[in-house]
Amino acid sequence: MLKKSVLFISSYEIVYNPRLVKAADYLHEKGWDIHILTPVVGLVNRETYINFIKTRDWNVIEIDISKRTLKSKIRWAFASISQKIHQLMFEKLMIETKQMQLLNKSLYVSNSNKTPKVDVIYINLVDNLKYASLLKQKQPATIFVFDSQEYFTGQYANDKTFKGAWINKIEHDYIKHADIICSTTTAMKKAIEKKYAIENVIRLRNLPFKRVAKYPEEKSKPNSLSVIWHGLSINYNSRGISVIIEALSKTKNPVHLTLQGNINSIQKQLIDAEIEKLNIKNRITIIEPAHPDYIVESLLTYDVGIIAELPLEDNQRLTSSNKLFEYIQAGLCVVSSNMPGIIETIDEYNVGCIYDAGNADQLAEQLDELFDNQTKLLGFKKQSQLVAKELIWKVDFDIVHEKITSLIE
Repeated sequence: MLKKSVLFISSYEIVYNPRLVKAADYLHEKGWDIHILTPVVGLVNRETYINFIKTRDWNVIEIDISKRTLKSKIRWAFASISQKIHQLMFEKLMIETKQMQLLNKSLYVSNSNKTPKVDVIYINLVDNLKYASLLKQKQPATIFVFDSQEYFTGQYANDKTFKGAWINKIEHDYIKHADIICSTTTAMKKAIEKKYAIENVIRLRNLPFKRVAKYPEEKSKPNSLSVIWHGLSINYNSRGISVIIEALSKTKNPVHLTLQGNINSIQKQLIDAEIEKLNIKNRITIIEPAHPDYIVESLLTYDVGIIAELPLEDNQRLTSSNKLFEYIQAGLCVVSSNMPGIIETIDEYNVGCIYDAGNADQLAEQLDELFDNQTKLLGFKKQSQLVAKELIWKVDFDIVHEKITSLIE
């Protein structure tokens, strides 16, 4: 019997696309051949990317537009010019060519004729929806999985430019080409089913791939409340980071915040200036992102994991991030803004506290209470450790795998 095969299409370096990595690792363990179409855009350190790829037995089809080499500079220039031309055609004349990929620049220099014939095409962002749909048309027997990491239009939901118009058109024209659609939360699942009259969307939560082997022992009398926020990139005006920093300045007890992720010089200057103004320089530490395979392990020594998303659009409201389940797997108390997609998990498993999104005073009060009430803090941490046993990727993806194989066979 021939091995089954799958093509994953990423929108940036696969190393920091955990949803696709977890699906690929799962299917590889099941004996599938794994093909990865991944742009290299300079988002992550080149060495980190290469070392990560070496740990996987994947066929990696790399599109390098990072501008690190002469070849990649030429590809970047070609992709940029082509993208601009097609954008203007769509914006001014509403002409949409078959080759047009407005939001994923790297696909302009990808040769779809050279992509392998596979049993499954798998994407997780709407940016690649049209491209994947066209690949499926060339291989009609292929199963197309749209594992929607975002609420469809995602960050483009409130975009009034041609990008927003293009995404809405692409979504409308191609969404029903997908044989399987997944969502990250129950709230998102219901919204998708209602929006497109689609039934049986599968909830596939952002669960960690593996369980933690052992948790560190609790300190008997901690000197401070150790809090962490982690993400791919640290941006002062994104993901509620400015709210977290303001809240820290309002806490009455010794609370220490760690921000973990990539940060550029401009964002570092913004954050440093705010920290200096609020006189909390010694209470905040910025560290490098953890290795993608060991994110949960990097969180184990903290007390609280913070999520500070703001309800700027349905995408923030309805989805839930990887960090939610990584905090739980690390045995932390979760403190989160009241986004429906996130609080459904906190309410179900009783692993933490909720505050009103954007309310720094409330967040400060929550942190102070957790410092003052060690029994409450430890109760949430123990509950996270307990439910972490069942909150792993296999639990949800088994259902997706069964659906895929039933359609293939």
